[in-house]
Amino acid sequence: MAVTTWGRTEEANIGLLNEKLRRQAYHQTFWSRFAGFTKIEGEGRDKVKIPSGQPIEIMRDFVESGMDHMLVPMLLNLTGAGIYGDKQLKGNEEALDLYYNKVYINQIRNGIRDGGRMSRQRLKALQIEKQKQPLLSNWAAQWNEVALARTFYEGWSPHITAATTSGGLYIGSGQKRVHPNFFTAGSGQVTYSATDATFESSVDTALTNLTDTSTDYFSTDLLEAMRVEVIKLKIKPMVTENGMEFWPMLIHPNQARQLRADSDWQGVNQRAWVANEAKNNPIFSGAIGSYAGFVLYERMLGVFGASPSGTGTVTFGATNPLSAPDTYARKCAIIFGAGAISRGVAEDLSFERETDDYGNVLGIGAGMIVGDSRGEYYDSTTSVTGVINQTSAIVATYSDNSF
Repeated sequence: MAVTTWGRTEEANIGLLNEKLRRQAYHQTFWSRFAGFTKIEGEGRDKVKIPSGQPIEIMRDFVESGMDHMLVPMLLNLTGAGIYGDKQLKGNEEALDLYYNKVYINQIRNGIRDGGRMSRQRLKALQIEKQKQPLLSNWAAQWNEVALARTFYEGWSPHITAATTSGGLYIGSGQKRVHPNFFTAGSGQVTYSATDATFESSVDTALTNLTDTSTDYFSTDLLEAMRVEVIKLKIKPMVTENGMEFWPMLIHPNQARQLRADSDWQGVNQRAWVANEAKNNPIFSGAIGSYAGFVLYERMLGVFGASPSGTGTVTFGATNPLSAPDTYARKCAIIFGAGAISRGVAEDLSFERETDDYGNVLGIGAGMIVGDSRGEYYDSTTSVTGVINQTSAIVATYSDNSF
């Protein structure tokens, strides 16, 4: 298809439409309430990148010629014992642990193409032209939710690990980086291995054993246990303006159904305080309640099921959750705090229009160049024996579709 030549007024309209499309897609995305932008100060060698401290750390910066990755800063917890009494602090300060998470970027696009002038004539009553842009905006918002969710489960967003034949970067030869803080109900944390395939095999075994419907479901007892684990992992909670600390937790509707049947949950959440809190703070919009320091959000699109093979591999979610969600019985809830995901943005979402067949066929498309990586770092640059993740965790339960 050939790119349309625009007159000056149309070029201005496209610029406004691009901004509108970006704004709509951003605000429609569930994750936007947890996002913050890296502040960049200075130029050249004096450039300083200051993380926002939000769960989704977004950095907008130019990409050096020929590069397909960006470095997004991660601010880690202080671990020093401190200085006692009148002992001199100067010279004994703790070094600021600022790590950089490598985020690969790639283009993602979608578009709508009509059948020609006669098709547009037949559809004038539906004002199809006005409907195309909101459809693309909604698609971008949903794709972002799925991409960020998959990053929690597999380490990178899908267009980064996809095969080169599909336009992906095939980073890590497509090998999943299963979350190092992976828990299953009834068994606890899966023992980590620095070899990705070995660790995926251990997670596969743990998920295969997750079959007991009487003990391995989603409950307040599980939330109490995970509170202890999250504190041990040093995952930073979010803090509201009035000082309330909480960890956001995304759960599948099947897990939410099990939780609502829990008498302890019913007793704590019968007054639906979250609905009142949402009036003052939009971050609580859509939350279903709170327990043990967690604020829980029920999401179908952003929470995947897991399908263990029994032979060392795990499938997380459907191939394309936008067309149909998975039906796996084991659902994987996501807990997160500051710095959970690093996102690099090379080009914001933009809107383009093209024509073909001498102006008979019209196509409208949207695209962006972005990339996501899970917020973690390796324990050594020479001999890797583990990975440090103080930003998020996954907990799987047996939560099938039975009634």
